[in-house]
Amino acid sequence: MANAKRDDNSIVTLLAVSNADGSTPVTLYADPTTHRLLTSAADVAVSELADGTDGELITWDSSGVPATVAAGTAGQVLTSNGAGAEPTFQTDIDMSAGGRLFGGGIQANHQTLAADTNLVLDENDSVVSVTLGSSSDNTITLPACSGNEGMLVTVYITDGTGTNNAVVTRAGSDTISNGSADLSNTTVTLGDTGDLVVLQCVNSSTWAIIQEVGTTVA
Repeated sequence: MANAKRDDNSIVTLLAVSNADGSTPVTLYADPTTHRLLTSAADVAVSELADGTDGELITWDSSGVPATVAAGTAGQVLTSNGAGAEPTFQTDIDMSAGGRLFGGGIQANHQTLAADTNLVLDENDSVVSVTLGSSSDNTITLPACSGNEGMLVTVYITDGTGTNNAVVTRAGSDTISNGSADLSNTTVTLGDTGDLVVLQCVNSSTWAIIQEVGTTVA
């Protein structure tokens, strides 16, 4: 049999038939690097992907080019970096020993203050349970407002049998607001079992009382 004539201006196309009906033509393509056959020039099945690194994820970079997200370490979570940026694996917030989520107004660290002792809170503290003493007041100093906007602090008297008080005081020149007509306070005093104050840092220099029971604000 004579060889068929070859047209150098043509492109050879390989056809197959669809497995749905056994007759519809389907064009086949070849990957120029691996030479693997593809059923579409755009769609690639998972089985047709090149080998990669365990733990990496496929994404697209800011130019829309396929890329991979580097594998994180154990315990990290996949985190969005916003539109136009590739996601990354990042360390999750550890709430077991404190931690904070100021956007939602939630902190987790619970401090227990014994009678006749003082405590300076930091940005991880959330709830302080106090036992009153009879030798001196318990002083609880709030964190500085700057950098802690949204933070919540609750101070609660669990045992008020002592004769002294618990005094919640500001840090530095911060103020404690107790309503629109009472903006420039510096302390909140609690003196009996069940007394409670909940404060929220509302700007870079002000704590606002959002709930109080049995307190004296000055």
